[in-house]
Amino acid sequence: MDQRLTMLMLGVDDIVQIRQFYEEGLGWKPWGARQSKTSVKYMVGGVVIAMIDRDYVAREAGLTSGSGTVGIVPVVNLALRGEVDTVAKMIVSAGGTVTSAPRDRDGGLYSFYFTDPAGNPWEVVWNPNMPMDEAGVLQQSR
Repeated sequence: MDQRLTMLMLGVDDIVQIRQFYEEGLGWKPWGARQSKTSVKYMVGGVVIAMIDRDYVAREAGLTSGSGTVGIVPVVNLALRGEVDTVAKMIVSAGGTVTSAPRDRDGGLYSFYFTDPAGNPWEVVWNPNMPMDEAGVLQQSR
């Protein structure tokens, strides 16, 4: 199997609220031609993030509904350290909750954690050890 991530699914309880948060609050654009009442997809740096109805995906997967607490934490890498604080303010304005304020972390990172309105955790980070090009694409490590 190739070492590759193409899509990450996050369970949500309210698709309308999630769309408002990501699209109106953060300015993200839905990805894909087919729109659904049970999910919405966003292309994020070459990976699709699918926000899908938590109960639906639990039934499909044969699992119990999750709580939306830490288990999978998508990470958004930023090219510039100063962008971290700007994005933190954007998250709060859009209705997200910063759960760990922007600060210096181990390994020279500068980051913060937040949850979206469905309780899904995210990290936004500037990492000097993961250089990005002008388009925001991570470069291969040497």
